[in-house]
Amino acid sequence: MKIAISLLLPLLILSSVLAGESDLSTVMERLDGALTLLAESSVDPCPICSKQTRNKAFRMLNAELLPGRVVKTSTGCLLMGVATTGESELAPSCYPAGAPVKKKQGEEEVRLPRVTFRFHTAGRRLVGIAESDFTVDDLAADYHSAPAGTSFFGVVEIIEFKYGDGPAYNYYPTSNQLQIHCRLITLNPVTRAPAQ
Repeated sequence: MKIAISLLLPLLILSSVLAGESDLSTVMERLDGALTLLAESSVDPCPICSKQTRNKAFRMLNAELLPGRVVKTSTGCLLMGVATTGESELAPSCYPAGAPVKKKQGEEEVRLPRVTFRFHTAGRRLVGIAESDFTVDDLAADYHSAPAGTSFFGVVEIIEFKYGDGPAYNYYPTSNQLQIHCRLITLNPVTRAPAQ
């Protein structure tokens, strides 16, 4: 029985990847190396070195952040509403944005970038996002009516952005932010039981 399970588990994981469905916590774990490289590139005083490190991170991100990949939350990793200047963004609750990265003695402090999933609607979008990739207005309204910091269970689909640093994302070195473009498929606020 153990042999059958050990053979079946990799097949289930492979079929999930091929189907383009991933758990949010797994996606964030797989992005860890690229996010560390982005953090390091943001403080590197050598412009050429910084660009090379950032390009290495982009190659890693390109392999993971594929348009069409569906990402689902779980109890251990939800999406959190982000208070920004009018953008429609959600951040993974299981990711330590701004946490210090281990550094060598004498190096400048390095912090992990902020990661957000940005969705688009007909009224709030970037040029380069296809109309078929817009989030429906009802889901967008649910997001915008919730207080900042609300936790959500949800499913998002990573979408193509023609003018990004990669096929589905932008990295902003000045603010140290990775913005992943997506379409909301489902979004439900987490309701908590009253304290007793």
